Amino acid sequence: MRVIHGSADAVVRELPGPFDIVLIDHWKDLYIREFDLVWPKVRPGGAVVADNILVPAATADRMRAYVEHVRNVPGACSLTLPLGDGVEVTTRTFAEGGRS
Repeated sequence: MRVIHGSADAVVRELPGPFDIVLIDHWKDLYIREFDLVWPKVRPGGAVVADNILVPAATADRMRAYVEHVRNVPGACSLTLPLGDGVEVTTRTFAEGGRS
């Protein structure tokens, strides 16, 4: 196993992908940025899981913006699961340029 330490925006740029699953669970202001950074590297059938979508109330506006963003991405299917504090699971349904 290899542990890589650093800012997600720097580290993800260096990883070639494809990713099967990515977990986003940190500063809510960065969720959309991090999603957009990893999404091109998620393989068809892979997923991005974002935590704390429903709680706390203080981040509700940012999480609504995140959900709206991922639900408008071409090739994505996304839904909110009421598990724990809520998770948004966004799967890649097809690769760029066509169906998988």
